[in-house]
Amino acid sequence: MSSILKMPELVLNKIMEVLDFKSVLTLRQACRDFRNFIDDLDDSELPDSKIQSIQIIMTYEESIEFQFENFDGSMDIILYSNRENSRIFNGKTRILETSVIFNVAIQDLERILKFQKSILKNLDLIFSTPSTVGVQMSNILGALEFKTQYLKILAQSEYLSILPLVDPGTLKIIDFQLWHNSAVEMDQIAETEQWKNAREFISRPYSLNIDVKFFSHFSKCNIYIQSISGTDLNFLKESYINSSNFEYSHIGVEFWNEELSSALGPFDIDGIYQKCFLKDIFPQSESIRVKLYGYYVCNCSRVEACKSTEFSTKTLD
Repeated sequence: MSSILKMPELVLNKIMEVLDFKSVLTLRQACRDFRNFIDDLDDSELPDSKIQSIQIIMTYEESIEFQFENFDGSMDIILYSNRENSRIFNGKTRILETSVIFNVAIQDLERILKFQKSILKNLDLIFSTPSTVGVQMSNILGALEFKTQYLKILAQSEYLSILPLVDPGTLKIIDFQLWHNSAVEMDQIAETEQWKNAREFISRPYSLNIDVKFFSHFSKCNIYIQSISGTDLNFLKESYINSSNFEYSHIGVEFWNEELSSALGPFDIDGIYQKCFLKDIFPQSESIRVKLYGYYVCNCSRVEACKSTEFSTKTLD
């Protein structure tokens, strides 16, 4: 059979123009000549993969799963099994023989990202594994760069190694979903360009112990922390008042102490909810919304109730 390299370049380019990225990846596996030709193409000559969201899941069984949500609403799923040494793509299984499963997965992901023209809407990284395996996976991912607006991480201690994988110029929202007793190196994370450039921070549940100075620069904040002091509240108050881009802050507090109860003043009881409104915390001219949530246990050991304190003079839409 004649080598594909002997075909006119115009013909090859025309072939590329009528194929979507999945067809190009299939064609790449047809023969070595096709593979070399496709790998040598500039990114601009490749079709758009049109992926809007990617979810990467690593499980205790040492399997890796990629979920791709496309702009047309369709989903593509690739599952790599270390135990079976196989790759399952949309239900079709291929045995990888002696290949290292981690390497195959990252090579596949790298090829797919090469077709991505637009910025991802979401990138979710879920490491439900022992931290040593999660760190190994984050190190392998380090060869890639993701352009995404929203980064969500569910892990044990890999946050610092994962965050730099994302282009700081595109990242808008950072979302930490923490396992219980997760180790988060906030001092170092707060020094990254990704952290400094993002506009919004989300964290849950109540396992994060973070200094308020690390999230006071975000225009939007929805977090759950272990505790907060009256000094911290005053710091946030000054930060938010002096900020030109602040919109809202919702802060959940696990341990609601007597200092906060005294500082926040009397509250109204509405059913099972206890509410306290501080009308003078911010000037009337400020369009600032801050909500402070916490579990409050009174001295008589009654059932815990959700306490919602809203520092507000104007609620933003």
